[in-house]
Amino acid sequence: MADPLNHQPVRLLSLKSVQEIIPVCRSTWLRWVAQGDAPARVQIGENKNGWYEHEIVEWLDSKPRGKRVSAPVPAKETLSAYYADLRASGLPRREFDAQRRKALNHVKDTAAQRVAEQ
Repeated sequence: MADPLNHQPVRLLSLKSVQEIIPVCRSTWLRWVAQGDAPARVQIGENKNGWYEHEIVEWLDSKPRGKRVSAPVPAKETLSAYYADLRASGLPRREFDAQRRKALNHVKDTAAQRVAEQ
């Protein structure tokens, strides 16, 4: 099967291949797909899905470039939920502490950035 616009063969990409193009975790990508923020998947078989390569490329090209959007500062409840998920993950203590510090530093940096912008 070929794409009628540019006569290129249509390629279907697996989730792993999509993640090589768009470096986000599996759960984030699938959430975007479910919310309609990313291209819809194509059912290949009973237990296999894929994405059209040209749709992924078009979606990526439609994203703004050059301006970095700051992430919202998580609410205290969100940070607490994040810590609870970390504890439940069973990570070794050292890795747990590193992840916790990373999240806390992100919150502090984002808050400082917002204060500086005002």
